[in-house]
Amino acid sequence: MILVRLLTVVGACFLRIIKNIYSKIQKRQRSKITRRLLNQIYYQTNSMGISRSERNRLNIDTDDFIYGEIEFSSFSNILDRVQPRSNEIFYDLGCGAGKAVLSAAMNFDLSKIVGIELLPGLCQLANEKIQYARSLVGNDHFYLKKLSNIKIINDNLNHCDISESDIVFVNATCFGYTAWKKIQEKFLSLKIGSRVIVTTQSIDDDRFLYLSQRFELMSWGINSVNTYKKIK
Repeated sequence: MILVRLLTVVGACFLRIIKNIYSKIQKRQRSKITRRLLNQIYYQTNSMGISRSERNRLNIDTDDFIYGEIEFSSFSNILDRVQPRSNEIFYDLGCGAGKAVLSAAMNFDLSKIVGIELLPGLCQLANEKIQYARSLVGNDHFYLKKLSNIKIINDNLNHCDISESDIVFVNATCFGYTAWKKIQEKFLSLKIGSRVIVTTQSIDDDRFLYLSQRFELMSWGINSVNTYKKIK
């Protein structure tokens, strides 16, 4: 009887180990597929040129809107550090052509992914990229479900309610003092436990716990990335 129980326990442990190994292999394979898809979706896309023409068309000459993008491999590492969970909501404030939004959606099991962008041309481009992604994945329900959770909003981020968000990303490198102060005020509406990821800038408020600073590759070069957690 003791031997039977021992074999049962050993067998159960062995099955768990096999399942974990299989899960890791599957995740690694998915990650490679995702990386190839994202690179194909944005191949030879002139997001910076569209941003420049839109700013000229709308007579926007402030440095706050100078365009920059994430690199897919770096951004996956950045998000991984804040440990996204399956029921969580991700917001990108100033999503541009949607690279961070698509990367978050396709690499992580998030329930909702929202990108907010002021420039109409970039919003249109982001939506076109999402549609292109859908055409590339075909009937792959794994990716179709992820892509269906994305929403792009064409608006001034200061007019948008971000309080439902669990994870917020802001590419704040070019933001001036006034713009950054307004965005920090938006963060106060976040619920306790929400994480904020910011390039270059820092949050000077005791309601946010500083978690880490890393240096990651962005479209313009190596840049500091700071992470915070809302604690009160």
